Amino acid sequence: MKITLVTITPKDEYEDYGSTHTVELNGSTMMRQSEGIEPEDVRFYRDLSSPHDCETLIKKVIEAVKKGEEIEIEYEERIDEDF
Repeated sequence: MKITLVTITPKDEYEDYGSTHTVELNGSTMMRQSEGIEPEDVRFYRDLSSPHDCETLIKKVIEAVKKGEEIEIEYEERIDEDF
């Protein structure tokens, strides 16, 4: 099982824009969190939907470990040229 933590930063990062943080599991995106221009209260309510994604990801990793799969974790930083 391969877990990749990715940070994508816009090429010309403006003060109002931030990076996007993604967790990929075997190449499929499981979770995505963006820093951006939305108000803090909107971000708080959006984040309330994230626990289900976290739980799903953790359960998949636990099942893989029980089956004896090797867990590989990588971290990548990417620059988004098209932003």
